[in-house]
Amino acid sequence: MAVVEMNERDKGTAGHVINGEILEINADSNFIIAKIKPVDKIRKSVSQEVSNNLKKLKEEIANSSLQEFWIIEKNTKPRLEYDLEGNTYLSNYKVYGPYTNNEFLNTTKNRGVSKKLKLLPLQEFINS
Repeated sequence: MAVVEMNERDKGTAGHVINGEILEINADSNFIIAKIKPVDKIRKSVSQEVSNNLKKLKEEIANSSLQEFWIIEKNTKPRLEYDLEGNTYLSNYKVYGPYTNNEFLNTTKNRGVSKKLKLLPLQEFINS
């Protein structure tokens, strides 16, 4: 799970959350880009028998080729957002996705994401 915004007014509750296993990620001063494995979607797509067996479910998730791409635009003009309980808060992020690879590539061009900002494997990003 990757939390991309925390709401101070609500004492650290998540404003925007992207669920899944982070495969690749990168960021600069304007954007965060990410490729994830959507674990919840994979879990919902398997049989009840597989879903109830942790070992089989982990294998299914590991072998799945399902992936999603996300773009988070940082430092945008603050705007009013609503959380799951209907509370309001100001957000400085715009979240775009989930996208397929082609949609992601097109949207990065249209949103002005720097061509230098490339997705990195998670461990490489952490170590950089």
